[in-house]
Amino acid sequence: MDILKYKKYEPIYFIGHSKIDIDSAVSSFLMCNIFNHFGVKSFYCVLKNGYDMDSYNTSMVNDCMNYNPVILDEEDIDDKYFALVDHNDPVQSIKNKDRVLFCVDHHIDSNVLEEKYIYISIKDYGVGIADISKAKQPFFTSKPDSERSGMGFTVMESFMDKLTV
Repeated sequence: MDILKYKKYEPIYFIGHSKIDIDSAVSSFLMCNIFNHFGVKSFYCVLKNGYDMDSYNTSMVNDCMNYNPVILDEEDIDDKYFALVDHNDPVQSIKNKDRVLFCVDHHIDSNVLEEKYIYISIKDYGVGIADISKAKQPFFTSKPDSERSGMGFTVMESFMDKLTV
């Protein structure tokens, strides 16, 4: 994927389901940060009428990151460009498929906007954690004295079809 080809649509708004959950929150946050890293101005956002995460999802998101999305009203949609994350059906969020640039979805078999679907593969060549089976256990952390929950693998596996370590 040539991320820079989306520069002409700046800023891009990454949005998940209209009723925000942890998959949508984490996915939109990560994708937004990736695009910003490569110089494409982006924001992660939610719709105002769907921004009421339950306490479980709120706790999980707050353990992973500092989540401060742009909050949009429905009338704000028609003058912005979007990347759908955690789904590829505009009806589940912005309802306007003409404003969708692409979709990032972990449900490979959902083909609502198939022509705008992308596949992302991430490789990490870092040294990592020696005992992977231990690292994959929920709440494991290599920094027990910090305020970390050790949910990295648990969160990643929850919205990925395949994870190879």
